[in-house]
Amino acid sequence: AKISTGRVNARDLVALAGHLGALHRLRQLCAYTENVDLFRNRMRELVPLEAPMGRTRLDMIAAFNEQYRSQSTAHLTCSDEARMTYETEAAAALTVTNRLYAPFAQRAN
Repeated sequence: AKISTGRVNARDLVALAGHLGALHRLRQLCAYTENVDLFRNRMRELVPLEAPMGRTRLDMIAAFNEQYRSQSTAHLTCSDEARMTYETEAAAALTVTNRLYAPFAQRAN
């Protein structure tokens, strides 16, 4: 199923992509050995759902890459701060995901 930005907030899609980029880098940095590409793979699944190839899709890709680079600069090693940032980013991503899912959940009821 394609995502129609008329049904969901494009800003939320872009925000989620940014969180996924940050999480991908932090997961690599902190040597989470189990499925190290988890968040990059989620992004690869999400982007094709945004149709058509337009501004939102391009913004999603840019947000992912920007946050990946930002975390690469902010955290050179897997410190306590990097782990805390991972947890914060994961919680933020979940909040955005729930907000994106809400309109679909209402339809299912």
